[in-house]
Amino acid sequence: MTLSTGRGHLVRAVLEGIAAQVAALVALTGDDLGTPLTRLRVDGGLTRSRVLLQAQADLAQIPIDVYPSPHATALGAAACARLALDPGLSIVDATGGWRPAATFEPEWPAERAAEHLARWHALAARSAP
Repeated sequence: MTLSTGRGHLVRAVLEGIAAQVAALVALTGDDLGTPLTRLRVDGGLTRSRVLLQAQADLAQIPIDVYPSPHATALGAAACARLALDPGLSIVDATGGWRPAATFEPEWPAERAAEHLARWHALAARSAP
């Protein structure tokens, strides 16, 4: 931070920090699964931030699909209830088909994303207790 750092810089830093945390989780999930994730589907209030979603795509280096309804949590609970009542039902039949309201594709080259995440991980490690 410098004397010329403004509110917009701080907001951008927070959003990029969230995106870096999610990118780390995406990488760890891929490691646990034994194959990297190829797409991330997102919902919730933060999906209104185009800056966050683009940063997420850039840092995770995968497309980000935005769910078209603000009621994804309730719809997911209803789908789980349908599956519990009818275990033979496929997940697609329980959830219904949907198309993303928007998709954010990575714009950064992989090298830039890797460098950014390496700096973020180093700073996060230094700030941990």
